[in-house]
Amino acid sequence: MRAIIYSIDYEKRYVYIRENRRLIRLLLSHKIASIFLPILNSGMLIDVDTKRVHRYLHKVKTFKQVISLKPYRMLYDIDMLRLDMQAFMEDIKHFVFLDFEMSMPSYKHKGYFQSEIIQFGLVVTDHMFTPLYESSHYLYDQHKHPLTERTKKFLKLDQETYDQQAMPYALLYETMDYIKKTYQPKWVVWGKNDIQVLKDSFNIHQKSPLLETTDFIDMLKLHKDYYHLKDDLGLLKAYQMYYKDTISQSHDALDDAKMTMHITKAFMKLMQAHRRYLWNTY
Repeated sequence: MRAIIYSIDYEKRYVYIRENRRLIRLLLSHKIASIFLPILNSGMLIDVDTKRVHRYLHKVKTFKQVISLKPYRMLYDIDMLRLDMQAFMEDIKHFVFLDFEMSMPSYKHKGYFQSEIIQFGLVVTDHMFTPLYESSHYLYDQHKHPLTERTKKFLKLDQETYDQQAMPYALLYETMDYIKKTYQPKWVVWGKNDIQVLKDSFNIHQKSPLLETTDFIDMLKLHKDYYHLKDDLGLLKAYQMYYKDTISQSHDALDDAKMTMHITKAFMKLMQAHRRYLWNTY
């Protein structure tokens, strides 16, 4: 839907447009309103995807363009943002696809619980997604606590196997330090949780932080931005968007890191196809 904004009710989050001499209300969600209301004014041209509630009311699902006409200025263009996203990704020489499994509180636990990394999985690739190095190990938490029943059930892991295979946290730290110095990569994760638990681990184990926020790529966030998704997208569901494999998620850190790698590869292929389409369109 492309239309000129007739007026705006900032308090009720309504954008009014005229259609056949009737006013149509476009309702913005709180999240969309927080992003777009500050730049919207009467007389602007907007291109939006909407869901019809009734004849004179639509809910805005996505803004595709916001254009100021006097003077002419493109204030927002989702296709240009997508092209910028692709250019950023294609400029990266090395990726590390990283996933953590974390300790979980007992079923009866109440109050705050500090999750710690108890398994890591990572795959280093070049820009063509050729694997160069991979590693995965169980790790002890700071105080070598036994695993809770909840953790064992979620990871399908028994205490004996964990005790036999778990390594000190220093292994993860030294591995990441080596990779950082050798490849200068971007570290790709699915969601914020892995970033936060890694940052927490530096403090817990009294280590100097190895990575800054700008070193990470949150592939979940890129998907939400690219597709304008309202809700989070699960790792397995994202994989099934691109591939027809009927697989289940194993909750193994290395398997999930590889799944993130395959998603990223498919995502970049889709962005390249979209770019060719835009070049032919414009």
